[in-house]
Amino acid sequence: MAKTKVLTGFTANAPQYLNNRGGVTNIVLANQTSSTITASVGIATPRATAYYIKDLTIDANTSVDVLDGSLLQTEANKLFVETDTTNGVHVIYTA
Repeated sequence: MAKTKVLTGFTANAPQYLNNRGGVTNIVLANQTSSTITASVGIATPRATAYYIKDLTIDANTSVDVLDGSLLQTEANKLFVETDTTNGVHVIYTA
């Protein structure tokens, strides 16, 4: 059964891995700061890193649906989010 999860507590410009087994069907990036931020969503494989979205600009106090209802399967890989800030970013996802 898929569960909605929230990821917070970022280190600027460092990947924060999602806890997903088998895939993700929704990813929302929420900027709860008063400044514009950038965020990236990527997949780390044993051999390389690929970005699903790279350096997406998110305006202050807004959110962006990065993946809305489509299944992104990542069984053997790690899905991650990077931001340019340490506070105020929430990643809401279904895994």
